[in-house]
Amino acid sequence: TFCAGRALLAAVPAENLCGRVIAAAQAGLCVAADDEAAFLAAARRLRDDEDLRHGLARNQRAYAVTTFDIKAIAERFLGVIRELV
Repeated sequence: TFCAGRALLAAVPAENLCGRVIAAAQAGLCVAADDEAAFLAAARRLRDDEDLRHGLARNQRAYAVTTFDIKAIAERFLGVIRELV
């Protein structure tokens, strides 16, 4: 999802790793998994605030580009495979 470059809306427990990453990267809005009213309010906020949506999307894409470096990840996988062979 992070590579899509779209603002996220997540309904997750506060201790959930995904929610913590979204919050730390300022890539979307998170609400408690059982709070329907908060989810709907956050959805309306994203719908109505274009600047917020675009800012969160930029932050999300920047996080993905720096965190999910495909070359580095591929090298790690190749290293594991080389060790197994």
